[in-house]
Amino acid sequence: MNNYQQPNWQEEMRIRVDINNMMEEFIGPEEGFSRRQIASLDSQIRLAHHNMREKRKKGGMDWRELPFNQDDLIEAINKLQKISVDVTKLL
Repeated sequence: MNNYQQPNWQEEMRIRVDINNMMEEFIGPEEGFSRRQIASLDSQIRLAHHNMREKRKKGGMDWRELPFNQDDLIEAINKLQKISVDVTKLL
């Protein structure tokens, strides 16, 4: 099993975003977000997450497979390297 398929590795690699310095407690109510504002986005975030998962099931959002879906690209690069020509010699 590859590392990226292991639950422990997935948890260790999970992206975490620290938004403390965006909150009103740190920078004030004029510029910062309140906890209420963040909580009010909950249903929109859940819907977006659901839609992304559905689209991925249908074959969309290939970028979410990066960098694990690069075999075809690597194969193409290797083929091109074998047939590469020094263009300066063609002039």
